[in-house]
Amino acid sequence: VNYISEFTIYINGEIIPENLIINQNIYFTQGKKAIPIETIRTIAQQLAFNRLSLIHISGSNIFEYTDLLWLLNAFDKLNAVKKLYVRPEQYIENSDFFHNNKSEQLKGVLLFNKNYSLVQAISEKAQNDQMQFLFYVHSVEDCEIVENLIRKFNLADYDVKPVYNGVNDSFFHNFIFPDEDDIRSIHLSKREVFANQFLNTNDFGKLILLPTGDVYANLNHPVLGNLNQLKIADIISKEILEGKSWLQTRDGEPCASCLNQWLCPSPSGIEYILGKMNVCKCSTSL
Repeated sequence: VNYISEFTIYINGEIIPENLIINQNIYFTQGKKAIPIETIRTIAQQLAFNRLSLIHISGSNIFEYTDLLWLLNAFDKLNAVKKLYVRPEQYIENSDFFHNNKSEQLKGVLLFNKNYSLVQAISEKAQNDQMQFLFYVHSVEDCEIVENLIRKFNLADYDVKPVYNGVNDSFFHNFIFPDEDDIRSIHLSKREVFANQFLNTNDFGKLILLPTGDVYANLNHPVLGNLNQLKIADIISKEILEGKSWLQTRDGEPCASCLNQWLCPSPSGIEYILGKMNVCKCSTSL
């Protein structure tokens, strides 16, 4: 269990096949299905005294989960930071929750995906509540809009992540995928190069739990097991012995023939979705 550093929990909703974003980054589910409180109790007990540092909590609408406060109290004992992901509209309706529950272990995350205009409506209150602004961008135009909003409202705590939506291939190829100069400008320590050879540094130590009890190391790969039948320790053992996420490196073609093989970041969700394990523009791997 001590291998786990991050745990993502979707406390309600379901994942639909059309939801490409959730296979790349934390996002929102759809529907009302809720994770049983018994499952939360089991997780809190099995993760006690481990080195877990971060718990991501999302769903279709976390405020519709009737045992949300109980869940947060149960995880307080783990001394891990808890990030709660909400849509801007959900924050507007439930801003008192974050205003009244300020804690070093609790962090609200406002996730914007094509609804950037709502920044103006909530920026001042959200910053007072120490919310983080997380922007998913699909195009150069999105990047420009977000950049202007960050500057206009003087946002200090924010993150911007590109997401693949099935049709923005040119955006990724022209502006996201690195070329040879980009990769060779990366300065890694010997420890980091060594890690890239043996571990997937994007996925290692991370697990994802769905309301059904199913646990994944990466949503692009098969389910590892269900917490209603297996312990977390059993699920970790299965991932290490049989899984395709934690130990997925660039040891296969075409990366195996590339001079920059171990300088590149580990394979990510975007590559799994594209079915292309070298999202770069290196001549040595073409």
